[in-house]
Amino acid sequence: MHPDNTSDDFTIGLPCKHEGSNTYLKHGHHAVKYYDSNHETVVQNVDFLFVSQCMLMEGSELYVRLPVDDMQRMLHHIHNAPQNDHIGNRRFGLDADDMLDGQTHVFIKCFYTLYPDKHTNTLQHKKIRVLFSIHETDTEECTFVVQDMHLFNSEFICNFHVMPPKDDTQVLLHFVWK
Repeated sequence: MHPDNTSDDFTIGLPCKHEGSNTYLKHGHHAVKYYDSNHETVVQNVDFLFVSQCMLMEGSELYVRLPVDDMQRMLHHIHNAPQNDHIGNRRFGLDADDMLDGQTHVFIKCFYTLYPDKHTNTLQHKKIRVLFSIHETDTEECTFVVQDMHLFNSEFICNFHVMPPKDDTQVLLHFVWK
């Protein structure tokens, strides 16, 4: 990665089985499926070294781009998800209720987890599991909550970025307990 790159310079692809085969690795090459600039699904063969150097590792920092209008729905879903039972009835949210005023989208820092989405083979419906952190006020302690999110939106644009935006878009680094 180069420091002058923006979040839009990268694309996220998914390993897939080689055409006419039941394997992901064939003659030292992986088949990787992604959307091109025309929103068409493309499968490209890339060598093992390229994949091993570019693969997201568990715990990798990501930034999810979310419309501000979807924030409350996402928080409600996280609060009610069975995998987040460890937070009990505690509520969390933004530092301040007005911090997103005037914004149409927000980038939220999260962390990638290895969790297979076995329910779909299409890119459009593919989900990944991420962790969001909730920080205790005035301490370094934090709790993590899980959310399964679509990798791509309805316009075939990736919801996740490997770098934060370089414009004035609000970046939320963590949630806080309410």
